[in-house]
Amino acid sequence: MIELAMGDLNNHLSFLNDVYYNYGFYFDYNEYVGELIDSVDKNTIVRVWSSRSNSNDYLLLLYMCNLLKDKCIIHVVFPSDSINIDILDSKDIPLLLEQEKILTIDEVNKYIEEWNKELNINSDIRVMENGIIVNKNYSDYDDIILNYLNKLGRCKIVNLVEQLIHNHVINDLSAYFYEYLINRLIEVGKIKIVKKEDIYSHSIIEKS
Repeated sequence: MIELAMGDLNNHLSFLNDVYYNYGFYFDYNEYVGELIDSVDKNTIVRVWSSRSNSNDYLLLLYMCNLLKDKCIIHVVFPSDSINIDILDSKDIPLLLEQEKILTIDEVNKYIEEWNKELNINSDIRVMENGIIVNKNYSDYDDIILNYLNKLGRCKIVNLVEQLIHNHVINDLSAYFYEYLINRLIEVGKIKIVKKEDIYSHSIIEKS
């Protein structure tokens, strides 16, 4: 899945590689996207599982509408907000497919307009609030992260990340992206590394 909740939408591949740098990962999304475009035609049905409570899932729908406009038929499934589509049980899928909808040309164009709006805004972080994308800056979360670190005291990066995820500080982010936010605070001197470990997330940090 292309994670679109955070970072530069106009240069997202470069941003994702920066995020995953400490893990030695490299993702060539351009290759996957090219294969997808080459594999569809006017009769191809592409089903997008989306969500109005998770910005990564919702932005994926906007992205796919923009990418595949006039190339194929797009269907969308919006499961209940209480259902995490990343961990769907296969036995639940037939029931959820009853909610599947074929997007009309007007609906596709509406999602494309919304995608272009987000491209133009190109905020640091995009979250969903009451079913609407809200644009945020990295700095909006600086004090929140520092307050959690202050409560924990000296700890491993992974312990701070666990606290941030557990408390749903940002409702869509994976551990890698929380670490990216922590690294920003390290780079500007608001957090310092007390002991660097071979496994980066196990490095010990404290508030400066």
